[in-house]
Amino acid sequence: MVAGAAAGAGQPGELLRRELAGRHLFQWTLLVLGLCAGTGMIFAGLHDRARNTATSPTAALGSLIAGIVVTLAVLALSALLALRSRDRVQLFRAHGPEGLAEAPPLRGARAAWTTVSTLGLLLGALFLVAGLIEASKDDPYEEADPYVYGALLLWAVLICVAGVAGIVKARRFASAASSGPGRAPVDPVAPSGPDGPDGARPPRPTAPPLYVRLGGEPLAPHRLSPRLTARTAGLSRGAAVALALVATLLGGALTAATALLPVHLGTGTFWLLFFGTALYLLVLFLELIHYGPRRRYAVLLACACVGLLVVAGTGFSTSALLDRGRWVDTTVESVRDSSKGGPSCALRPEGEDTVLSRRLSCDGLDVGDEVRVFHDPDGETSPRRSEPDGMTGFAVAWSAVTAVTLGLALASALYGHRRRRELAEEREPAPDLGVAS
Repeated sequence: MVAGAAAGAGQPGELLRRELAGRHLFQWTLLVLGLCAGTGMIFAGLHDRARNTATSPTAALGSLIAGIVVTLAVLALSALLALRSRDRVQLFRAHGPEGLAEAPPLRGARAAWTTVSTLGLLLGALFLVAGLIEASKDDPYEEADPYVYGALLLWAVLICVAGVAGIVKARRFASAASSGPGRAPVDPVAPSGPDGPDGARPPRPTAPPLYVRLGGEPLAPHRLSPRLTARTAGLSRGAAVALALVATLLGGALTAATALLPVHLGTGTFWLLFFGTALYLLVLFLELIHYGPRRRYAVLLACACVGLLVVAGTGFSTSALLDRGRWVDTTVESVRDSSKGGPSCALRPEGEDTVLSRRLSCDGLDVGDEVRVFHDPDGETSPRRSEPDGMTGFAVAWSAVTAVTLGLALASALYGHRRRRELAEEREPAPDLGVAS
């Protein structure tokens, strides 16, 4: 009985079940949370020792030691789980194509890993925004605390890395298991039509990519280098997904930096970061749609990239007004009607001869009316009739748009990997099955 159990434990289906087990997901989730808790105690101890804010002289040292112990213990347990996972994957691969054909789909387990990992990416994005907001503080009464935003940014990195790794694990061997247990692997060069050995109907061809109507492939940036083209064609499913998610997270980070950093870097920096981020998002968009995902996904991805730029502009306007805005009493100097956005007013502050460099949307106002606005003295943002409450709206909007972009990037990466594999199989010449005389 023991020998039979040991033999069953080495079967491909059992190995894959153990790799994607719910207990395994729970263990990794606890380890990530423990790592965040340990590093948080380390930063708290450093903060108390540097600022002398601990309740007792030994409290800061105790927090620091406890954080180091917890972090080292979590890292040791994580290394042990990673080694066991690597052994299971190696045993699974050792079974070859037969083992891949026997692998069960495990859709529920894969969905659980994907869901938890996606929630982790959203949590990491929130920590990233909170860390950037804390780092951008420039108030003499509430200075930025490096220990606070350092911990937040470290948590963002740890949780995002864990989320990407979880999604890669969820998608591992998914294509091989999609045919179900007990089915033989599909031979890409074997005939499968009515003249084939099984007499089955040929599989329905996949939807053609977007560039079919154009008569050629679009100009993706990686095609400018033959070396990059070869490396992209050889990416595995996990590597393609991880690369797409990391690149999308980098685009989201650039968007947050565009909204928060120019306030402290000087006038004109916003446009440099804005156009740089726009160029990066354009390159990312071209890469993600290179193999032609479904049209609605491509349109949604384009809208998400534009949404990131809109969020960056709105966030910069809010952060600039929060940093240096002040109330001024103005008089409407002139009203200009526009076909886009409604009428706008030129405002002249009381006691000054020049109008503000930025206009205000002024429905219901006429020339000569007095209005009190919250104004940016540097003139980089438009005035508002109310003082901004904070960056909460920016954080929520940024997180929502980034999450949508991550989901679309994941779908595009999976579709692109499948298309690369199909194109490689189509270009592979069929073997010569003739019998030598």
